[in-house]
Amino acid sequence: MNLSGLIFTKYFSKTSELEITLEDKLFEINIPIKLYLFYTNQIRNTKNGNLLMQRLEADDRVRNLKGKLISKGYGQEAFEVEKLACWVAWCISEFGIDYAHTHLEKFLNTDDIPVQNTYWVNGISVKHVFDLGSNIKILPIQEMPESIEKKKYLKKSIYNIDSSLIQPVSAIVQECYVTKAWGNKARSPSTSEILNKSSEKIYYISLLINAITNVSCIPYLCTSETLNNIPYGLFSMPVGSPQFYDVFGYRLTELSVTDIEKLRQLMTLFFALNNNTQLRIARILSRFSQAKRRNQIEDKLIDLGITLEMALETNYGDGGYKEKVKQRGCFLIGDSFLEDLDTKFFLEKAYEERSIIVHHGTLDNIKDRKKDAIDRWINYEFITELIIAKLIEKGFPDWQSLTSGK
Repeated sequence: MNLSGLIFTKYFSKTSELEITLEDKLFEINIPIKLYLFYTNQIRNTKNGNLLMQRLEADDRVRNLKGKLISKGYGQEAFEVEKLACWVAWCISEFGIDYAHTHLEKFLNTDDIPVQNTYWVNGISVKHVFDLGSNIKILPIQEMPESIEKKKYLKKSIYNIDSSLIQPVSAIVQECYVTKAWGNKARSPSTSEILNKSSEKIYYISLLINAITNVSCIPYLCTSETLNNIPYGLFSMPVGSPQFYDVFGYRLTELSVTDIEKLRQLMTLFFALNNNTQLRIARILSRFSQAKRRNQIEDKLIDLGITLEMALETNYGDGGYKEKVKQRGCFLIGDSFLEDLDTKFFLEKAYEERSIIVHHGTLDNIKDRKKDAIDRWINYEFITELIIAKLIEKGFPDWQSLTSGK
């Protein structure tokens, strides 16, 4: 398509994308609306805007999209020539005619377009982009495409009641190719399947990070949207899920290169397990993450006790929970039950303290018990990480055979 000679005013030269106005604070007026209003004025009221509309409407590929729905990840919206023109005008003003022409042609000539599935995660940071394979990456917030979420998380306001809470500063993303357009009101089944599988995988990865020593991570918010170099890009409202968790923490850990390598190893082992085992371990990791990010030792121990019961399969109603946790934990990660006395001691103490809190509400009524529990927590956490890592490596064992030595 010929875009030569078209010139449009650059939006971001007039107002910074991160400029905070009173209007932003009160109404969260966002980038898509601002861009749309700015460029529709040029499309409707300038010679270049009218010329661009004429060229687009004369193109058979554009005409074929009329009446269809355009994918924007999990969502879709009706195709509009004017919105496509706005996107082209934005591309020309920001990056030049050659860039706009290349990406417009790519969009019009293909049946599948890339969308980015994103899980904003809380509790971790990275300095660089890390490739996890399968087109999945961990990105620092500065490397994320412009979006409403990025703007919000970069903007820490003293006017927010939750301003002291840690906002996501990194995200796990996967680029997926989905059907560009379809003619009915139902989303393409293949698109749903692709995005669902992607979302599940990224969700599991965000939980696997909790098996790394001294790291707590939770999926905070999931969004799915087209990248900015694909229509409609920034002109579309993102589609996402509500926040996943209602218990947040203040812990923020920077992942090292060693941590990323450990994560890659965990991913290889985890995704080799069957679906049911993956689901069970994900639930264990979710509870363990909550134990890690809690502030009060009593809450931490209750969540840790639940984590150990889930991991070591202390069947409800069988009784002897403390002995099962102690025995099975030692057998799982130690060479033998008798030789691994430290593991035995810490598992016993952790479960004792969990039981005291559950039945009495506090550790304060026992001299030095709370202080001792706080001092021992790092050992409780480390042993639990070893137990979960062993389950990820081999799945759930036959406990009777394991503990009887058969």
